[in-house]
Amino acid sequence: MKIGNLVLNNYHDLLRFGKITSKRIDKEDGWAYFKVKWYFDEKYEEMMEDRKQLSHKDYKLEEYRKDQIKHVSLEFLQKVLEEHINEF
Repeated sequence: MKIGNLVLNNYHDLLRFGKITSKRIDKEDGWAYFKVKWYFDEKYEEMMEDRKQLSHKDYKLEEYRKDQIKHVSLEFLQKVLEEHINEF
């Protein structure tokens, strides 16, 4: 994965889509970590605020390990949406 890629994250069955804005490799664990600009992410923000109110701890992530996000092919996603729309 690289900067600019479209990615998704599944947080408790909430599908989140965003764009990678930065990447770093951790020297200690060797994992790639990414910062992501999430699109239309209000529901996740609400969920994180509710969790913070209950636990008094902020669980919101600033970086995502490579296994926490998945690359999404824009072309594939576009074809899926077109097929779905054309069914109606």
